Order: sequence, then C-alpha cells, then structure tokens
Amino acid sequence: RPDGAYNLVFEAGLSAAGLGQIAVAGFNADGQSVKGALTPVLARELHLRIIRTLAEQQIIDGFFFLTPPAWAAGAPPKALAAVQAEAGKALWRAGRLSEASTMLTAALGADPSLNPARLYLALVKKRQGQTAEAHALLTQALAGASPFDRDYALGEFAFLDGDMAKALTHFQGCVALAPGDDVMRMRVISLLTAENRFAEARQYAVWYENKVAKKDRAVYGTAAVVRLDLGNPAG
Repeated sequence: RPDGAYNLVFEAGLSAAGLGQIAVAGFNADGQSVKGALTPVLARELHLRIIRTLAEQQIIDGFFFLTPPAWAAGAPPKALAAVQAEAGKALWRAGRLSEASTMLTAALGADPSLNPARLYLALVKKRQGQTAEAHALLTQALAGASPFDRDYALGEFAFLDGDMAKALTHFQGCVALAPGDDVMRMRVISLLTAENRFAEARQYAVWYENKVAKKDRAVYGTAAVVRLDLGNPAG
C-alpha cells in the first residue's frame, strides 16, 4: 500500500484528541506560512473523515469489516454505521446473507435512522426465509425509501414469491430510474427472455451493444451473459 494509507491508519489510531496534539502547517489570511494545532472541533471532524475513508477502502478491498481493524476500536459506532450499511448491501449482492445480516443489523443498531440498511435487511431476511420479520422490516423501510430502492425491494420480494410479472414491472421501473445499472438491466432481460419476449429483451440489450462498441470493459461480463440469453453464443 502507498505510504498515505499507512499514515491514515496511524492517524486513525490516535483518536480525535490525539490528532489535536499533532502540529499542523498552513497559511493565514495574508498568505504567510504558519504552524499550530487543530481545534477540538476540527480534530474530531478530521478523525471521522479518516475513519470513513479507511472503512470505505475496506469495502473496495472486499474485507467488509468482517474482522474490524485495530484502528476502528475507538471509533464511535454511529460514525461507521453508514459504511457498515454499504458493506451489508455489498454482501447481499454477493450472496453472503449471514454476513450481510450481521453488518446491516449492526448499522441499524448504531443508527436506526439508516433506512437503506433496514430495507436491505428486509431483503436478506426474505431470502433467508424469515418471512414475517422480512415483511415487517419492508413495511417500515418503504415509507422512506428512494423510488429506486422501493422498486428494487418490491421487485425482489415479488421474485422470491414467484410473481415474475410483478417482479419484471418493478425491475423495469428500476432501469427507467437508473438506465446505467447494467446488473438490473440484465435482470429485466433475463425475465423477458424467460417469457420468450425476445423483441422487448433486445430493445433493452441495445444499451450493452452500444457500451461494448465503445469498448467499455466494465460491462463486458454482463454483456456476454445477455448475448447468451438472447441466443448469441459468440458472446
């Protein structure tokens, strides 16, 4: 890792009070170089930013805070709750349901206002077969959900209940709201091809072909799956 990453870990371990004791350099209103220390408010804010940066990097690296690092021990739980919620969502997408449940539950315990965590925990519970708890969480979450999250959650619930027509309608709503979501677009195409609605599926697939033509490597994997679904084994 670059030295900057090590510096962040060191600074995170200092706590906000420790950061306030580090000498810092800057410029005054006249453009002259000055040295001093951070005020308690600035030290606290900087410490929270460092913690969030490191936590987000853990998500990117795939660690998902399953084994919290030493520097996180002194972090206020609420400061990491939003990051834990994002980790839970990533674990849900990866199919790691038990770990997702742990992460989302911890996020909600630290900050009950995190509605997205509640919504994704409802999805996890539904997939785990805990239907009553899943529906209770979903009912709470839908009231404050974004239009995309609302359609996505209702689509997943319908899919798990075997109502593919309803799932398709909600997933199409997701694509309308977020045309660049290639995974959701692939879900729509898969449901359409399962019903032999190939003409409609190809309309959604044009987006992939345009991306591939522009050599957008980020969609190559899903584009290959879509081509197979539509009967193009060349991928």
